[in-house]
Amino acid sequence: MNSKPAQPIKHPREHLLTLTRAIVGGTEKLGKQHRITYRVSGGPPTKRLEHTLEISGMGAVNVRHLDQLVPESARKLKSTLAPDRVKEVFRILLESRLLENVDTGGGFLPDSIIGSITVSDSVSAITYYFLADEQKRRRKGIELNPSVARFSSVLEELSEEIMRGK
Repeated sequence: MNSKPAQPIKHPREHLLTLTRAIVGGTEKLGKQHRITYRVSGGPPTKRLEHTLEISGMGAVNVRHLDQLVPESARKLKSTLAPDRVKEVFRILLESRLLENVDTGGGFLPDSIIGSITVSDSVSAITYYFLADEQKRRRKGIELNPSVARFSSVLEELSEEIMRGK
């Protein structure tokens, strides 16, 4: 048993950025404690959208999807990615420069469809939030952070690929 108490990391963003660089550089081996979670949820009652993609460093992928506007849309899928594909996702995360962003977003109106990207390991996590509804963003003149836009599009494509069964 470890006699040292587990303490939260003071700077999770910096810790996760360093960890991601090590994973991409090959000095850190991917493990089940490494996770990327992409979530889009919100909307008014009876018109809710709930979509979650979870990727483990070991390649396990879970997708949960519910769109109350589409009858019988509730789906839970499991898949596995090859180690090289998981490492590629972490490489794209690093190249997107998302973890270099200090602003994690927030401040949304009720019933908005909110997206989030969470990067975590066994000791820390950081979540970036964004307005996922493109039409609302355009109407309000809100630009999507380029790092969020790049990485969320990759995660959305991966979600769709898994939901199609490829």
